[in-house]
Amino acid sequence: MTRSQAAFGLAALAVAGGLSILALRTLSTPRHTGTGSPGASPTPAAPLAYAEARRSLEAFHFYKLLFERRAVRATRVAPDGAIELEVDPRSLARRDLARLGWPELEDALPVSARVRVARVAGAVTDTWWLSCPQACLLDVFGVPPSPGSATPLVPGRPDALVGFRLAPARLRDLALGGRSTEVLARRADLIEQLFGRPLREPFAEDLTGYGTLALYRSPRGARSLAVFGLSRTDRIRSVVDLAIGLAALTRGASVRTHRDVPVGSWSRAGGGSVAIALDGPHLIVGDDLARVEDTIDLRRDPESPEPPRREPLTASASLSGNGSFTARLVREGDLWRIDASGDSPLADNAIVRDWLSELGIRAQRGGD
Repeated sequence: MTRSQAAFGLAALAVAGGLSILALRTLSTPRHTGTGSPGASPTPAAPLAYAEARRSLEAFHFYKLLFERRAVRATRVAPDGAIELEVDPRSLARRDLARLGWPELEDALPVSARVRVARVAGAVTDTWWLSCPQACLLDVFGVPPSPGSATPLVPGRPDALVGFRLAPARLRDLALGGRSTEVLARRADLIEQLFGRPLREPFAEDLTGYGTLALYRSPRGARSLAVFGLSRTDRIRSVVDLAIGLAALTRGASVRTHRDVPVGSWSRAGGGSVAIALDGPHLIVGDDLARVEDTIDLRRDPESPEPPRREPLTASASLSGNGSFTARLVREGDLWRIDASGDSPLADNAIVRDWLSELGIRAQRGGD
């Protein structure tokens, strides 16, 4: 691993709670406010032939993929006509994780899921109840914040916006289940050795847990920007300063100052880039240098450009796409529940699909 790759690893570590979780949600992306409990439906669901359920959902690419990868274990039809599935998320992800060189991360995924898919008032609504008996990747999310709590603002008008609250302690121990814990810890140890200082501890202690992930579409493809709130900045600043200092000595990297804030950016072999800055109590990481600088401008002049309207964060994570689709992630007893609504299942939404595809391509390049 080169130093530029180590710097990129720092950024990846910082956004793990936001980006990788959204990637995980491709395993269970469809969602909306549904009714019911994690167990049986209030009225028992009737058996539904596997082939009939497959035909009913084959118009949706995501659900078609569930059946093609034999991730559907059982099918039923509820009294109101909704289709219910029992799903194995690990079966769905196994092939992609192997292709990306991270087969061990299968252990960090939920072991099972119950799904309810229905059409309500012209919208496709999805509810997923995901089971993580010990721990899984979703556990990097923290409990919902106090009502009215806001996440950091981002510039422009993103095509989709994710607000989230992290559980920083999970970033410290990386105990997400099975072999994945050991593999993640080993890779984190390597990055810390390259930087010559601990990284997990300061991030775990200094992240407030509030963040925003913005997804943008452009002629160059899907782009993203993550902004994390910090409770203190001195230790993380030393890490970011070191990463930016290394950028000045690294081929394919650059350092510039924008409104008195040092900004480091790295180009990666095979395409793609990452930029990072620490501005006041916010860590900013993005794959578009201009938007990182726009975020700094927004903090100086919040009225220009006009920030997007934000709803109070009342869930561990919430996703909205210009009013066309919504999703919420909440803890429900021993399960994680994801509710979504839109004109199609969320994983079939063009904005989310393009961004997830780009994320997969970059992850694959990172393993080369």
